Order: sequence, then structure tokens, then C-alpha cells
Amino acid sequence: MNGAEQSARKRRMARINPFTLTRPKRPEFTKTFTDPEQPGKEITLTLSPVSPDLALLAYEKAEAQYDDLVGDGNAEDAQLPPGLQGTVISKTLLHSAALLGAMQRQEPEEDRYTVLELVAIAMNMPTAWRNIGKFSAEVQKGEVKAGNAEAGQPTTG
Repeated sequence: MNGAEQSARKRRMARINPFTLTRPKRPEFTKTFTDPEQPGKEITLTLSPVSPDLALLAYEKAEAQYDDLVGDGNAEDAQLPPGLQGTVISKTLLHSAALLGAMQRQEPEEDRYTVLELVAIAMNMPTAWRNIGKFSAEVQKGEVKAGNAEAGQPTTG
């Protein structure tokens, strides 16, 4: 075996054991949102990026919830709670709300919004929902900078 072959073999052998890796610490960021459609109402969310397994689980839960809401009918016939009557539920909206739900870290846990509550926020506070979407994408991508008031403040603790 020549030097180049030995070097190539060493590179191939430098394999890690992925089962011994530790999960990365995920920072939390808090931001408050308002909407001109709902004067005096605020939504404060504490979000943290979710791992791929939790993101996929959120999507699976959204699929199941869509099936429960719509049944054999179509989205226009969904069985919705008061406040969402007349809303056509899409899988995309449920996916977005479910992922946002999985990202929430408000304490106590009862302060976290359910998927359908997040859908109601999307329908009734459209400006806030757009800003929540931008913020949650920044959190998930790791693009929120500590101390940036426009992007949210990191929480301590």
C-alpha cells in the first residue's frame, strides 16, 4: 500500500459514532407581536429551534389533525371550534401552526398555544401572523442575533 492509499484509508476510517453525540443546546428567543386588526391585543412567544425529529412529528400530528377536522369531506366542511367557523383549513396552514407549536417554550406549558389557537391567530391577526412566521423562520435557521430587538430577545435561564 503506497502513501496515497494509506492516507485515503485513514480518511475513510475516521468515522464517528453518531449514537455518542450529544444533542446541541437550543437557544430560546422571546418576542411580542401585535396586529392593527386587534388593537390592544398582544401575543408573546418564546421559541426555540426544533430538531428534525420534532419537526417531522409536528407535521405528522398536523396531518392527523387535518384528517380529524375534515374527515371524508373537504376542507370547507371541517368541524371547527367557534371562532374558526367559515375558515377553510389547509394542510399547509396546519403544518405551519404545528411547527410553530412545537417551537414554543413558554412556561408554564399552559401558556403555549394549541395548533387550532395558532390557526385562529393566523386568521384574525394576519399582520402578527406574518411577523410570527418571519421570526420563527429566523429562530429555526439560527439567524436571530442576541440583543437584536427587531428579531427577538434571547431569554435567560
